[in-house]
Amino acid sequence: MSIDAATLKSPELEKTETIEETSTTTEQEKDDGGLSALTGTVDGDDSGGEKKALTDGDGDGKGSEKEGSEGKDGADDGWEVFDPATISLPEGISLDDETTADFIQLDEQYKFTKEQKEALVAMDVKRSQRQTAAQDATADSEFEKLNADWVKRVKEDPVLGGDNFSSTVANVTDLISAVAGPQKDKDGKETSPGYAQELREVFAFTGAGNHPAVIRFINDLSILAKESGMSPANEGGASGGGQGAQGLYPSMENP
Repeated sequence: MSIDAATLKSPELEKTETIEETSTTTEQEKDDGGLSALTGTVDGDDSGGEKKALTDGDGDGKGSEKEGSEGKDGADDGWEVFDPATISLPEGISLDDETTADFIQLDEQYKFTKEQKEALVAMDVKRSQRQTAAQDATADSEFEKLNADWVKRVKEDPVLGGDNFSSTVANVTDLISAVAGPQKDKDGKETSPGYAQELREVFAFTGAGNHPAVIRFINDLSILAKESGMSPANEGGASGGGQGAQGLYPSMENP
């Protein structure tokens, strides 16, 4: 009795073939699973919907940014461009055209609320006031220094100052009183209140009353009048009948 080896399958051979088939199936599934991971399909479920949710504006991505942008635009509702007529300013304070243009430019860029506009203008006004006060203080200080220097020069002048300073002051005072003081007629009746006080205020305000050249000029005029026999020192007015400058200079014609 002969046995056909081609038709005989041993149990070991069958077991080996079964293992190889199982291994082949497993490798195929593994390969399919890897491809599915790349295409977004896992275990037969399409995850494309989930991916779309992250990019279609409904999730936490660009959709939130868009929402925020719309919210910002919504804040512009009711905004009006800067108008100085609607701003409360301190009494006596106004905005010039250049400053107003600067505020309009800033307002168009940042869209300030009315309260913010008021605050910005108030801050600028205070800054301007502080700057002006500082400039005034500096100017006053410089003016005082300049006047002090002029007075010092007068006192140290060999003709006007030193032992002559008292007589210089008297000469200047007498001439101003005679020419610019109250004027009277021959009967002693006042014909003009004069302008001596106003003149002195101008000298003080400008500082000219302390300048060596001005003091020298008035002092020389006073000395000239005295040497001409027309003393400017006159009770109640100018000499020569109390006719002001004409009393000092009789050759002058009536205006």
